Amino acid sequence: MGMNAYREHKQKQRKLIELKKRQVQLEERSRGLEGMHKIHAILDPLESDIEQIRAKLAVFGQIWRLIHVDLNAVEKNLELANNSAGVALFKRRLQRTSKVYTLLADVLYQYETNAHIRKVGKLGD
Repeated sequence: MGMNAYREHKQKQRKLIELKKRQVQLEERSRGLEGMHKIHAILDPLESDIEQIRAKLAVFGQIWRLIHVDLNAVEKNLELANNSAGVALFKRRLQRTSKVYTLLADVLYQYETNAHIRKVGKLGD
């Protein structure tokens, strides 16, 4: 019987060690969950602001894609510019691109100005 008692005692010790490990894991997960609740409480009121920022970033992504397409076109046109027939075509396209970017700069400036006016207006309320 002494041997059985010893085995039972060792088995209980192993189970206690496993239980303590699981308790530590549970406490770590609980702290992580508490942290997530705190983050959620902070970010939840900002959801509409974050959505507006996301939408505006999407617009800038679209603008960047347009710029990228234009840059590729400029590269191709530079290759055409090496021959005399391509020079006139290149200059026309370059002027057209310049006009588009001037218009884009004006629109972005107006957007910035309007956003600033709205921000100042909100601060004054």
